[in-house]
Amino acid sequence: MKIIAIDGPSGVGKSTLAKKLSNHFNIPYLDTGKMYRAFSYLCLEKKIDLLNEKEVERVLPEYKEVFPSLSFEILNSEETGRGASIVAQYKKVREKMVYLQREFGIKNGAVVEGRDTTTVVFPETPFKFYIYAREEIRVWRRYRQIDGNWGKIALDIEERDKRDREREISPLKFSPSSIPVDTSNLNENEVFKLFIKILKKMGFK
Repeated sequence: MKIIAIDGPSGVGKSTLAKKLSNHFNIPYLDTGKMYRAFSYLCLEKKIDLLNEKEVERVLPEYKEVFPSLSFEILNSEETGRGASIVAQYKKVREKMVYLQREFGIKNGAVVEGRDTTTVVFPETPFKFYIYAREEIRVWRRYRQIDGNWGKIALDIEERDKRDREREISPLKFSPSSIPVDTSNLNENEVFKLFIKILKKMGFK
């Protein structure tokens, strides 16, 4: 299976790395987080109470996107991001998303990044990574990305980490069979070159 799975919290560089690997190996890039964000936005547009699991589930049949077409501003807004971390806690939401992700990845191959790609979506792929960075570095990266309020961004990241790690369904966690990579002191190109070196040693082509 030609799947590279990358997990880790927000602000560690997963998306940038995954896009570069996708271009390098000429296989699709699948951002699982965007799917949850797009679904969060759909619920918000319909005035759904995100804390009401049953109401959220009723919107699921309307969602079929593997590659959301919403703008960067919408997908990366703080409101959409907070909503995504809420709806991602619900069992039926995750089942739907994981089904779409697996279906696409098995058919096409992909560089897949998110919170549970190494533990739930594609645990069988040998090319699994968990990337992380110090919290202050993650806040700074997010600050530069959206030019928001520093304190609010820091609190948002802290709350999102807590929800991601403590949710009952598919929590963010390190898989013992994944390769851990600390990106705190590496720039985008350095992370990319390191991954190419590792993947080459592992026999990925």
